[in-house]
Formats: sequence, C-alpha cells, structure tokens
Amino acid sequence: MISNSNSARIHRRAVLAALATSAATVTLPASAGQVPSEVSAEIAALMTRFVDLKRAYAELDEAHDLAHFALPEWAAEGEMFVIADGSFVGAMSPYPQVADWTAPEHNMERVLIRPSLDDVVSFHKKVADFACRTPERRREVRRNAFAAIRKWIARRREQKAEMEKVGLPKIIAMQAAIDREIASADRLIEALGRAEPGNLDVAVARLIVTLHEAYMLDDHIEVVCFRTLNSLMPHLHEPVREIAADVVRRLAPAGV
Repeated sequence: MISNSNSARIHRRAVLAALATSAATVTLPASAGQVPSEVSAEIAALMTRFVDLKRAYAELDEAHDLAHFALPEWAAEGEMFVIADGSFVGAMSPYPQVADWTAPEHNMERVLIRPSLDDVVSFHKKVADFACRTPERRREVRRNAFAAIRKWIARRREQKAEMEKVGLPKIIAMQAAIDREIASADRLIEALGRAEPGNLDVAVARLIVTLHEAYMLDDHIEVVCFRTLNSLMPHLHEPVREIAADVVRRLAPAGV
C-alpha cells in the first residue's frame, strides 16, 4: 500500500500533467486535434468504471460508519489510554477495550486500556526481566503471562463476534475488493496518460482521479482543478464530457 505522502506526490503530478495538457489544448477550437474514437471510448469506459467504483465505496463507507456506531463502546475503535479524570486519549486503536480498566490516580499518568497482543507480551517480558529472581517467582510470572494472553484472545474473540453481528467484516471485505478494482482502473488511466500524453480526454480522466482524492489537495488547488475542468467541457468528447460534468456537479466545492 502506498503511504499518504507518496500518494499525495503522485496525485500532485497527475494534477500538473492534466493542467499542462489543458493549457496546451484549451485555446484550440473543439474540432481541433481530434483523437481516435476508440481512445475516447476506452477512456470513457475506464472513467465510468472508476466513478462507479468510487460511488460504491462511498456507500460502503456510510454502511461502515453505521455498523461501527452500532458496536458497544468497548468493541469499537477507540483511544488507547485513559487518564485520571476518566477521559480517553491517545491514538485510535482497533483493539478491544479491556474489561477491568482503572483510571490512574495522578494527573500526569495514563493507563493503556486497548493493548495489542504484542503490548501484552511485551509487558510480561519486562516483568519477567525485572522480577524473576527465584524459580517460584518465574513460575508465577509465567502463569500470569499466559493468563493475560488467554484473556486478551478471549476479549478479541468477543469483539469479533460483536463485529459480525453488525456486519462489519463483510463490509470491510467488500471495501477491500472495490479498493483493488479502483487501483486497477487508476493504473489503466495512468498508463493511457503515458501512451497518449497530448490527449485531453485522457488528461481530464487523470484529473478526475485526482479530484476523487481531494483530501490530499489544499483548498486552492482543488478549486483551480474544478475551474479548469469546467473550462475544458467544450473541448471534451462525449461521453467523457458528460462524465466530467457529473463529477463537477457532485464533488465541486460551493462557488466553483
């Protein structure tokens, strides 16, 4: 999986490539530089597939949120720590909240309440390193470690059972499958962009891919991209023009 920083750089390059092609083409009359019809048909099919997949993924996102909110608090994703006043803080953790947590007594302390299995094992290894000075103590620490691991596994199974009740595993699996298809369509559009560097329909397709990842763009660039897309409408071939118009209607910020 591509990290956010790498992905952001990739999408910025897509924006620049699309805008560069646009600058070279937008001043031409609509009849100039006609592209082969099969290229427009191919890119239109890819754009349609990409947009449909993005819509399906967005619908699953909504279903995911509803299912997540239906989970008991301890089974849902949550902050890793609790502080003295009972507030939960820290990074979000997918692991279940332990059943028997207690808030720390002092304001400067925090207690881990959503440990991973690695956290549990690591903690008991540290206990063993510092406390195992006699055979009896070593046996006690070992028993405590195994008990803690079994307890964590049981809690995790309970969490997964709650997730099954609300349908989360199925939603997550469907999202993963759609995500793979989106990546495939994205790669094909990118490949067409390299094969047809002067094709405006293809450049606009790459721009549309970028605009579906608008969270990676700052507000100014996003507005510029949508305004550019609007200005290119007369120069696009059908059905690419209609697909682009639909994207603008659905995703463009107010005032664009």
